[in-house]
Amino acid sequence: MGRIPARPFTGPLFDVANVEPTGLACSPLQSGSVAGMVVLVLRGTCTFESKIDNVAAGGALAAIIYKQRHGQPLFPCLARPWAPRRCPPCL
Repeated sequence: MGRIPARPFTGPLFDVANVEPTGLACSPLQSGSVAGMVVLVLRGTCTFESKIDNVAAGGALAAIIYKQRHGQPLFPCLARPWAPRRCPPCL
C-alpha cells in the first residue's frame, strides 16, 4: 500500500491513452508527459504495481485504474443527453 496523503490533492484528470495508445500504461511513460495529473489507466495485461510505476515515471500525481465494460461509457451519467451535466463522484 502506498503513502496516505497528509492533505487532499487536486490535479487535472488525464486519460493515459492520449500518450500511450493502449491505455494500459504497461510501459514507462515519457518523463514529464503526465506531470501533475491524475491519470486514468485501463485495467489489464500488466500488474497494478507496473502501471503505478509507469505513470510515476511520467510524473503523474496519482492514478485511477479502472475496468470499462465493452461499449459502455466510463461515466454513464455524462452519456445521457437528458441527464444533468453533473456526475456524482464515485469510484
